[in-house]
Amino acid sequence: QVPAPVCMPPIEDPSQEQTWVAGVMRQWMDEEWQPMECHGVIADELARVYIEQRVDCGHDDLSEVMYALGPALMVECPQDAFYDSFTDPFEVANKLSEYLMLRMGREVCCVSDEDIANFERYSKEALQD
Repeated sequence: QVPAPVCMPPIEDPSQEQTWVAGVMRQWMDEEWQPMECHGVIADELARVYIEQRVDCGHDDLSEVMYALGPALMVECPQDAFYDSFTDPFEVANKLSEYLMLRMGREVCCVSDEDIANFERYSKEALQD
């Protein structure tokens, strides 16, 4: 049986959403490995492509957006960014999908306690800004 799609809520403020995506993903990469400049480049490009998929293309199905992010990052992100990092476009897209599901209050399989703590810490910090 095919699971029902996960429909994301509309984005009310694309700029704020882009900032959140870039911030939570950079924090994840910096904490997962070590702070590196390439993490900012990757996170910023991921956030830009995510907003493009959601706002410009009108996609609200989480899996549809995530399937588009990996290939888009392979083409649009500076190649040296991933070369210098310890991750890849598909791992980054998958991690973002986990964080988006956590933010929607959905159950996420295979998410670590560290990922949940990172998500909660970043979300709390973002609310204070």
